[in-house]
Amino acid sequence: TGSILVQGGGSGVEAGAREFTPVDAGLFETPVRRAGVSGGTAPFFGLRLRDPCPPPGGAPADRWIGKDLARAIDELAFYERARRLGISHGPAPGLEGILEFMLDYAGVVECPAEGDKAGTPPKQLLVLENLRAGRAHLRMLDIKIGEKTAAAGWQGKSRLKAFRQRIMDGFTNSQCEGFRLEGFEGPPPALASADPLLDMRLEGSGAMHRKAFRVMLQRMPAADMLMHFLDLRCAPGAGLGGPPPAGAAASERLSPAELAELALREALRQLARLALACRRVPAPQKWVGSSVAIALDAQLPLRDTPEVDVRRSVQLRLFDWGRSELNTRERHEGLAPGERRDRAHFWCLYVHGIDRLAWEAARLYRNRFASGEWQHVHVVVEDFDSMSASDFIGLARVQLEPTAETTVPLLTRAGLPVRGRDGPATLTYAVALHELPAHAALAGAWRVTLLRASGLPVRDCLQGTSDPYASLVAVSRDGPRFRQETCVVKRNLNPEWRETFELPLARRGPRLLAEALEEAAEGLGGGELAPLFPPAHDAAGARRADARALAAWRARLDGAGR
Repeated sequence: TGSILVQGGGSGVEAGAREFTPVDAGLFETPVRRAGVSGGTAPFFGLRLRDPCPPPGGAPADRWIGKDLARAIDELAFYERARRLGISHGPAPGLEGILEFMLDYAGVVECPAEGDKAGTPPKQLLVLENLRAGRAHLRMLDIKIGEKTAAAGWQGKSRLKAFRQRIMDGFTNSQCEGFRLEGFEGPPPALASADPLLDMRLEGSGAMHRKAFRVMLQRMPAADMLMHFLDLRCAPGAGLGGPPPAGAAASERLSPAELAELALREALRQLARLALACRRVPAPQKWVGSSVAIALDAQLPLRDTPEVDVRRSVQLRLFDWGRSELNTRERHEGLAPGERRDRAHFWCLYVHGIDRLAWEAARLYRNRFASGEWQHVHVVVEDFDSMSASDFIGLARVQLEPTAETTVPLLTRAGLPVRGRDGPATLTYAVALHELPAHAALAGAWRVTLLRASGLPVRDCLQGTSDPYASLVAVSRDGPRFRQETCVVKRNLNPEWRETFELPLARRGPRLLAEALEEAAEGLGGGELAPLFPPAHDAAGARRADARALAAWRARLDGAGR
């Protein structure tokens, strides 16, 4: 083993030597180059193996990524302890299930970085699993788990900093659902177009925009987060912003709806397994501010790709251990009663966050992929507001039947025509039915192309215009509800979208949901699932119904986790 001398002082890290597992720098090409990532503050560096063994059976050249140890020294002890437990498994029975979800860690490497001046000491980097490896078009959610993401006096966190963090938690989704979105790698165009500084007339791509975008992500509820994660309409092979390619090219690849169904089903299966693994740990953990990553290769695979390979491209990993410890039964029994209660409290918050995330994924799956017949379909046009709720402009009913380009009036919620400056406002759309092969999980999809809106009224009075976007909303007879959004078109009363949505038609959707849950644990997918996963909407009483369903979901997890 090697050792690092940690200097005491303002960082709050204790002085002394910390042991680590050294990694031979000769394994990697040098100098290393800084890599851009979404979320977090610690710099990352690409690590490329000099002699990779391509899969299957080997490691790709980009198997690892380096995290600057100078900004991650407080994670070192956790990774080293997890590595030792992962190798032996003997000292901590019950942790195996949760160690499986942690990022692979090889040790610490020292190597020069590109652009450093002569005489600069080499970078010390944590060698971690690279979730970009093997993914041509990475899409990844960085989700911080727990209602509280800081604790005073814990792992060097001062009372003042913990107080500030607690205030910030109150303004984010952490307080609402027990987790929040910290970063979104590879966002779809619809999300990227939602400029958080639009109302302030400060659009751009600088530091202020990045901070504002991060705040917008932190406040985003799970339903919207997962909706954007599954927006694969512009994935390579699908056709950028318009209808997916026709003819042979379309038949050779999975459709965006098919890939979204597979990705969500696999993410749900892994989330359910993680929720069960949390119930089997031998002692409560205090993981404050740690994150879950859900990663996907956002390109359409060839249709003859084995399903297991497509599912393998979806990964769930735990990371960011700066304010965490890996607790065992022996260590826990040696703590004072107050410390044991503290661990139990924070572990309860963590598990509740994981439970809620798994429940939201299951609910979205049932609502999006379990309907074989959509009954009511309409398009809602709104004016995007970055500082408040979006303003309603109008809606139009869509008939689900093959329809060439057609123009219909936009209506108010009372059914009256919406009028702009120059007369009635309209929406133009087209509909086509896309059937899938008999062996596909989905029977097909209705493809609704939103072409344009015309003559919209002004909703931004100060600017004399609107920033319109449209949502396709569908409701089935038995309850499932679908929603997806277009890009925001800035300052335009006659927006052109030319975006195609796929309304999935289930072949065996309810059974696939049950099978995914059964793969996580026997009995988890049994019985009637509809009451567990009600549609997400803002109707009166929805919160109470959600609370009852979530409690029933947790009870089912408790039973399966025994």
